[in-house]
Amino acid sequence: MAKLRAILFDLDGTLLDTEALSDKAMYAALDIIQHDDEDEQRLPWELKQRILGLRGAEWGPIVLHYAKTKWKLENLPTANQLWKDWEENINTYCSQVQACPGATQLVQELAEYKLPMAIATSSRQTSVNKKRMNHDAIFRHMNAIVCGDHENVQRGK
Repeated sequence: MAKLRAILFDLDGTLLDTEALSDKAMYAALDIIQHDDEDEQRLPWELKQRILGLRGAEWGPIVLHYAKTKWKLENLPTANQLWKDWEENINTYCSQVQACPGATQLVQELAEYKLPMAIATSSRQTSVNKKRMNHDAIFRHMNAIVCGDHENVQRGK
């Protein structure tokens, strides 16, 4: 069996539970009224599975097409404006981000083995800086964090 030499984590939905906040930010960017029912605040899975892990420039057109065809929305922003509005919204929610269940404990236990750990995320650096503010117990163990807008990243996940 091969010896484990390092660990690479995704961030959103793996270490930090940002998915519900991401969906909330998307509805706000599309100017769709939120419901009290938490399930109705989540993006439909048929859309979510198509955009997970993509950068805004890639998911923007997909979301806009879905909004036009499935929700019959009109007067939609451009893909770049949607991405910008979504990012502004998600950044306002960053202080609410919780660690995924078990993530902090897992990282701390792996750190005891002195395994190098890193994060590769589609999120931009400014967003990661805000998300990490309340999660030092995870981030202090990361040897590297590569964000989707890093100059050396040519293609996202």
